[in-house]
Amino acid sequence: LSARLTEGDFPEYQEIVRTASGDHGKKLIVNPDSLISALKRVTVVSEKGIRLSVSGSSILLKGKAEIGEAVDEVDVSYSGLPVTVGFNGQYLQEGLSVLSGNVVFNFGKDGYSPVLISAEGDCSALQLLMPMRLNDDAEATVAVNEPLREAA
Repeated sequence: LSARLTEGDFPEYQEIVRTASGDHGKKLIVNPDSLISALKRVTVVSEKGIRLSVSGSSILLKGKAEIGEAVDEVDVSYSGLPVTVGFNGQYLQEGLSVLSGNVVFNFGKDGYSPVLISAEGDCSALQLLMPMRLNDDAEATVAVNEPLREAA
């Protein structure tokens, strides 16, 4: 066992939480057991991250690898414009496993923004999950109704 002290400033997490918890009109409520089961199935195939596409009353999970692709769908309660975001599937599973009851996802303004996760009706434990960029698809972490940013 070894430990190493690194230098640097800790991110201003209070500002990130305040921004992520803002009212962006993209709130998802889901049963964590259903989502964890789907994540486990898709993560088996995924070499990188998991793409979550949320619209209407469902969330579509996709994972890709050289050998193929896994796709699963979970029923949710969602209000807001469609959004697509990439996550490390293992991190998301671990975070969901410690929350009881339905879970609330508050998405930021776009697919690049941090996502605030908490148990429904209980904000004593807040989780802040940073999305990851998935290189296999140009729209992997961009909100569906947001224009793609043009390269300079």
